[in-house]
Amino acid sequence: MNEKLTQLFSNPATSVGDFLPHLVGALMLLILGWIAAAIIASAARAAVRRTRLGQRFAAWHGSTKRPPVAPFPGHPRASRESR
Repeated sequence: MNEKLTQLFSNPATSVGDFLPHLVGALMLLILGWIAAAIIASAARAAVRRTRLGQRFAAWHGSTKRPPVAPFPGHPRASRESR
């Protein structure tokens, strides 16, 4: 353990140079995963819209109206509704 710490602090440029490719790889993987998730979410939304699945679920539950959503504090509707 002591040898590793001594080696780490004796030449920090080498330590950073060894770590940097791993960091870049992890960031690339994160970005690719984010892009893939966005594509999949977009495809799922389009499929639900095309099949009108949301409307079918609403009809099945007996409601065609969207449930009310409370506006966040500071929203223009928030002050009007609290009066």
